[in-house]
Amino acid sequence: MINFTVKSLITLLVTSSALLLTPMRSDAQVDMKVLSQVAEAARKIHFHLIITKK
Repeated sequence: MINFTVKSLITLLVTSSALLLTPMRSDAQVDMKVLSQVAEAARKIHFHLIITKK
């Protein structure tokens, strides 16, 4: 039982270390670019609606 627990802890340590050291792709930058494009499009539509109401 103790041998199994030690092996599990070592596996967990190695796995978590590998995950921390692996460079991950940043989806946040892509999402921010898409979000800014959507916000810009919404701003243009809103501005167009204000102009056409006058």
